[in-house]
Amino acid sequence: MKLTTYSYRFAAEVLNSPAFKRERKDIVDILTSIKVPQLNPPKLRTRGGKTMTFTTAQKDLNVLLNDEFKAKGWDCQPYVTKTR
Repeated sequence: MKLTTYSYRFAAEVLNSPAFKRERKDIVDILTSIKVPQLNPPKLRTRGGKTMTFTTAQKDLNVLLNDEFKAKGWDCQPYVTKTR
């Protein structure tokens, strides 16, 4: 996968700092090594008179990313608070 980056709320500054070198490497390694699951056939959705084509199998991609980050020791989808 080819990556294009955008900085939202100083995310680039944070990830490019020495304190997050390993995390940035993990993210880049995972995103550049996976094969994005495709829908076959693509799904067409119409909203507001405009037809959009969706080609990515989003649920499969979410599972794949979750598994890849877990394999690198990340705590995926942690609870924000101690109470659910």
